[in-house]
Amino acid sequence: MRSSTILALLVTTVIGLAGVSSFRLLNRFRSPAAPGTEEPTVKVLVANQNILKGNLIEPRQVMVRTLKPTERSEYLRFTDHYLPPIESAVYLRIAGENILADTPIRTDQLEPFENPEGIPERLAPHMRPVSLSVQLEDSTGGLLRVGDWVNVYFSTVITGPGLKDSPQRVLLVPNARIILKRNTLRPIYSALPADKPVPFTIETNEYRAAVCDFARDQGEFSLVAIPESEAKELESARNQAMEAAQQDEPVSPEHHRVSFIDPSSAAYKKEQQIVENFVTSGEPIRDRNLQEIFNLAPQAIEPAPAPKITRIEQYHGTRRQDDMVFSSERRLTNMASNRKASRESRADLEGNPANLNPATSSKDPSLDSSGTEFQFRKPTPPTISKQPGLRPAAAAVRTGSDH
Repeated sequence: MRSSTILALLVTTVIGLAGVSSFRLLNRFRSPAAPGTEEPTVKVLVANQNILKGNLIEPRQVMVRTLKPTERSEYLRFTDHYLPPIESAVYLRIAGENILADTPIRTDQLEPFENPEGIPERLAPHMRPVSLSVQLEDSTGGLLRVGDWVNVYFSTVITGPGLKDSPQRVLLVPNARIILKRNTLRPIYSALPADKPVPFTIETNEYRAAVCDFARDQGEFSLVAIPESEAKELESARNQAMEAAQQDEPVSPEHHRVSFIDPSSAAYKKEQQIVENFVTSGEPIRDRNLQEIFNLAPQAIEPAPAPKITRIEQYHGTRRQDDMVFSSERRLTNMASNRKASRESRADLEGNPANLNPATSSKDPSLDSSGTEFQFRKPTPPTISKQPGLRPAAAAVRTGSDH
């Protein structure tokens, strides 16, 4: 082989190696990474604490963070179901299932976004709502929820015949159902202030609702929960009445319920009679109704005995003069100018003793038709003496769900 041929092969090899090296070097510093090799950053809205089913979600319970690589496949499948990455996106939204902390929130985990049921839709047929403000210690620490069945007790101080500032407590509304709490149609999971009463709205018949509304300024209410074993029977009877009312057919008389206990029981028949009398009579609720509920025996006031009077007839010769009438205290009470006036005066004195006793001349308007007087007032809360140098204890709070 000639030397020129070997030289040409060497030159060709060197040129080729130089070209390959130059190409690699230029591609390394000249061109960026290929499109699609870097994935874009995605922000999602997640829960920053555990959220229970049925509770209203508040913006403070969520946060925005970057989507994790392990969550990307699910995000690509259900992109349209993810909420916008802003905290206000959960405003007025209710959890449809339990949502764990640091979990992205999707629309299929929430209840439909719509207005909640109003009070009329929540009421059973022939029932009425009544709002009660109850202290925490009188409502099982404020932990009662919407849908719970309770007995409503009423505490007051009674003054009347045979009673003086007598504190008493009575079952005012048996078997009532809570339909609202905190004066809102949406469930809330947050702390309750210990120094303020908790508003509850219960469902009961017309008579009991009217009595509660009348008695709210004369005493205090307390709610006592009914066990679940008894509440199931009441809830079942209520559901049957609700289903019957939703049908187009006329509601049968047995579904005109005044309570959801056994309709054949004596207690139900007695309550039914009370409600019918209240509705048909149209009489207002007054202290006499509370007197009957507390089983206070009426005591008729006996009329005062007729006063003893002394009459002196005066004559001047054969002519009749003015008569002089003296009371039992020997005081001159009347002088009649003639016999007719004397008879009228005598009849007035003997028939109306109040003319001689001004203390009984006017009747107390608070007396009812039975002639008895009972007064009801709220119990006086105990006063806590403050010692100098001591700071008041901080008000305790309790956290409870409304549902």
